[in-house]
Amino acid sequence: MKKLEKLMKMNMNPIVENIFISKRGEEEYYIDERTIKNEQGMKVVKPVAENEMFVWYVCPFCQQIHIESKRCLNVNNKVIMTNCKYRYRIMQYIIIDCEIEPVAFQEAKDDVLEKEYKFMMDFEN
Repeated sequence: MKKLEKLMKMNMNPIVENIFISKRGEEEYYIDERTIKNEQGMKVVKPVAENEMFVWYVCPFCQQIHIESKRCLNVNNKVIMTNCKYRYRIMQYIIIDCEIEPVAFQEAKDDVLEKEYKFMMDFEN
């Protein structure tokens, strides 16, 4: 199942007006025209969908939709550096333009973090 379809089946109501979809064989690739570069040259992405715990966005490097836990984002520095195999090779960072409070301030127990991680990996795979 394609990632945009997964989001729709999860009733996340993804923002699709600004997303271009390209198909190469069985694979789908996405481009979000709202993505910009800041003064430092870092990509700034907007959420495709979000809830109180997670944010989904189009990666400007691999053109896939990724999920990120809002717990992993710092309130002052919303830099993402996980969930993209492509970025691991070139060490690129992305800034996400989303609301992350109050989850960023909450501490979670290991079992909660494990459950969130499993949810994220289920979406990614």
